[in-house]
Amino acid sequence: MPTAIQPSHYNLIVKRIRDGRCVPFLGAGVNISSEGYQGLPLAYDVALHMVKALTNLNKNQLEVLTKNASDDIRLRLAQAIAGLSEEQMHNLTEAAIEQHLKKAEPLPSLLRASLPDLARIALHVEVETDFDNLMDLVHEILPDKEYQPSPLLQTLALLPFKVLVTTNYDRLLERAFGDTPYELVVQPINGFAEQDQNNLQKQLSAPKGPIIYKIHGSFRDNGIPAPTQEINRLILTEEDYIQFLSIVGRQDLGMPTLISEKMINGTILFLGYSLQDWDFRTIYKTLIEPLPEKQRPKSFAIQKNPPDFWVRYWESKKVTILDVDLYEFATELQKYWQNENDD
Repeated sequence: MPTAIQPSHYNLIVKRIRDGRCVPFLGAGVNISSEGYQGLPLAYDVALHMVKALTNLNKNQLEVLTKNASDDIRLRLAQAIAGLSEEQMHNLTEAAIEQHLKKAEPLPSLLRASLPDLARIALHVEVETDFDNLMDLVHEILPDKEYQPSPLLQTLALLPFKVLVTTNYDRLLERAFGDTPYELVVQPINGFAEQDQNNLQKQLSAPKGPIIYKIHGSFRDNGIPAPTQEINRLILTEEDYIQFLSIVGRQDLGMPTLISEKMINGTILFLGYSLQDWDFRTIYKTLIEPLPEKQRPKSFAIQKNPPDFWVRYWESKKVTILDVDLYEFATELQKYWQNENDD
């Protein structure tokens, strides 16, 4: 079972922030829409937008197809689990379906239809068209200049973090800082050249503000990355992820040393991630797991109603899953920080 967030968790996170030993690691969910806030589309919508470019179907038709396929698989699973006839299956209520599926975990989770695989679809788009078109599609569905930073990003920008790591391409995190200076580091897909590493070490040894490390690339201020410049390539397709995972753990090519040291020696806050996310798992596997267990600072992942399997999986790796809404977490974290500084 996930852990309900407690005052002790907030107190530890606030202490680590104050000591410069807390590193937020941000995924797409940090910009999720909520009551009173219109956020950026998530991977599902981006994937549908790309599929639309490969077919003659519109977004509504694709959404109907996806929902029908998911509903049909859920019905068929419930039928098989309960041993029902076709007629009995079609008379099942939604509550009865869920009850049957829960009895057979983990089978339903393994077989149930998933959201479109964005990395695979992006690979199809690039192969069938070209990289320039792929970038056009990404920027069409993620027009970050038309959106405001989320409440979570605004809270993070107010707190004295030394390093923030994000897999997001958009520039909402940077905009959340307003006039506050920061250092921006964008990971090239093929890794940093030796001279770039040397320059980064000098730059980051005396930063003008918090370091924002964009591990999957970034949109430029004036639009999408230039297709002829590999340093500007977004890590998006399956091929991109393979290339990225081959270099991310290398000191000479991957994450700059001053950033990895902050993550190794601090509490990592995984925010806006699915617990099965490859970024989440790869970074933790590469940086944190090699440490002796007693030397690992406690890490947290914030996720509302997380799946039981992934809670057990991460508990075995000493990552505490806190069952709380991201924006509720942001509000409470700001209160705890303010209360400590008022004392």
